[in-house]
Amino acid sequence: MAPDAIISLVPLSDDPLALRTGLLQKQSLSVQGGGQQYAFYLSGSYDTEEGVYRNNYSNGGGLRANFQIFPLENLDFAATVSYDRSHIRLPLGDNTADGLIISSWLASPGRNYNYPGQQNYFTISPKNFNTYDNQTRTDRVILGGTVNYRPFSWLENRLRVGYDMSNGQAEVYFPPENPFASRTSFGLINQKGLIARGTPSSRNMTIDYNGTISQQLRPNLVSNTSIGAQYITSSTERAIAFGQDLGSAAVRSLSAAAVTSSSESFVEQKSLGFYLQEQVGYRDRLFVTAAVRMDNNSAFGSEIQSVFYPKLSASYVISEEPFFNVPAFDNLRLRAAWGQAGNSPGPFDAIQTYGTVATTLRDGTSVSALQYVSFGNPDLKPERGTEVEFGLDAAFLRNRIEFEGTYYNTRTTDALISVPLAPSSGFSGFQLQNLGTISNQGFELLLRATPVEVSNFRLESTLTLTTNKNELVSFGDDRDPVIFGVYAPVHRFQEGYPLAGFWSRSVQRDAQGNVVKNAAGQPVLEPDSRYKGPSVPTREVGFSTSLTFFKYAEVFALLDYKGGHYQFNVKDWRRDRSGLSWETVNPEADPDEVLVRRFASQTDVHIQKADFLKLRDLSLRLSAPARWIRPAGLTRAALTLAGHNLAIWTRYGGADPEVNFHGDSTFDRNDSWTLPMTRRYSAAVSLQF
Repeated sequence: MAPDAIISLVPLSDDPLALRTGLLQKQSLSVQGGGQQYAFYLSGSYDTEEGVYRNNYSNGGGLRANFQIFPLENLDFAATVSYDRSHIRLPLGDNTADGLIISSWLASPGRNYNYPGQQNYFTISPKNFNTYDNQTRTDRVILGGTVNYRPFSWLENRLRVGYDMSNGQAEVYFPPENPFASRTSFGLINQKGLIARGTPSSRNMTIDYNGTISQQLRPNLVSNTSIGAQYITSSTERAIAFGQDLGSAAVRSLSAAAVTSSSESFVEQKSLGFYLQEQVGYRDRLFVTAAVRMDNNSAFGSEIQSVFYPKLSASYVISEEPFFNVPAFDNLRLRAAWGQAGNSPGPFDAIQTYGTVATTLRDGTSVSALQYVSFGNPDLKPERGTEVEFGLDAAFLRNRIEFEGTYYNTRTTDALISVPLAPSSGFSGFQLQNLGTISNQGFELLLRATPVEVSNFRLESTLTLTTNKNELVSFGDDRDPVIFGVYAPVHRFQEGYPLAGFWSRSVQRDAQGNVVKNAAGQPVLEPDSRYKGPSVPTREVGFSTSLTFFKYAEVFALLDYKGGHYQFNVKDWRRDRSGLSWETVNPEADPDEVLVRRFASQTDVHIQKADFLKLRDLSLRLSAPARWIRPAGLTRAALTLAGHNLAIWTRYGGADPEVNFHGDSTFDRNDSWTLPMTRRYSAAVSLQF
């Protein structure tokens, strides 16, 4: 091979041990029936699903039963019972150095790497990667009940109770002499074998009461007065035990480990709310609603206080008026609303918490010591959002065209934002604080149309459009912008800009656009970061269409567009720095532009527009005519062929701009070694007796 030869390959596609085509199977059976005073529904299901990684699967099944009883005309009961069991095995993914994506994407093509890597895999080979063993088994029970009681024609009572309980057993196992570093085993040494077992459990209960008094105040005036209460309690408990030095690959027991340790946690949160609502209807076309809600939350500890949230709304079906005579209009409703809502912090965000840790004194004695867990903030308050909304709903041409339009403007005060702790506090990490004001405004539009409907053909389409403009209006004090980011300081909370907007560092260029370099020949950075754009979509468009032929064949398609935002392409940022991308090895590439791409301090090139259009779903459903299936005792038979995530159109440099290493739980967004959405094909048969 020539010294200047360029090697190109795709190891994840070429290596049969790297990825697979996962098989998905779902089976379900249901039965329903009833009589004049009762109804029931019973179902069971079992699913098996293989991931694209060979050590990834999700299996499970469940049973469900719904019962309804109508003993009296003014009294009815409903109950729901469900049980689910799942067994999930997870691979190593996302940002871990022992992940298969980072191992292949940061390897030099054709190069041999030391164990546990191999040729074309610099940290771990597919064979070693597939031995990672992380499994969780979970049992979940959900109970629900509803009672509706109408003692008088003007009084209706509804009580709902729900209970959700889950118990799990999670296990991660590393046999002796395994290929994984301690970073994959909770920072514990695993070369002599390690087993970790956790028993996560959760309990959630909801009690919801609503009572409504209906009165005919005048012939054209109706009043509905409602009072209600809601109590929610949730708790999670977890105990984790670690065993090291197992002695043999045949040992998979905590009790046989030479070194053991454990930890446990318990989190509980409760909330209690009451509300009062009055709705007045005039001539069954004008409706005005006023309400107030009071909430309490245990997250505020001893400082718990009642918080009140009012709302006011009006709806006017103007098309019901005698003077409304607009051609082609079937219905027109105008609506407006003003209201407030709140968001409470987590259970331990307001209080300072400590945990225990084992430590060794100078004389070799092992003792327990305190260490901080969270700094807390006793001054926390719930954030409060005030929203104004205007909209209309319309139907035209005998309801063949329907339109819904809404404008919203939400202003959030005392916004809960996580900010870095000052080193002078003696703590590290972040603290939740109530900071200033946030604004969100935009439009939500929906257009649904049935342009063609004849005896053997029907075409129905739906178009949706959503826009959002987000801005941190004010911190409420004179603090500097909050700068953060996992890989580089690319996000900011800064007044006058979107929350967690992207800010990039670029290299200096002269008037002719040439890269400015220092004496060592390296690019010179611009002194300040510049605002690049929002980190979340500012506009979303959805289009779905359904075509039905001869009542027995239906084709459905769904397109999804999101745009106006940016994404930090960490994969290419890292590959460019290492000189592994085509942009950095292309013989015809501009040497200065290659230098810029390989310059680790710049992020401007790799914070990229993330607009995309996806073909989310495409399906064909074939239904059998009744005369074909009636002799077999069937009332319905259908075959559905479907494809999901079939195509993407984007100028983003990575595989999928929708990927986010951190998920949606934080403001940090980046595309870093996370598996993108997979393409899926399915065939389903449905039989009804």
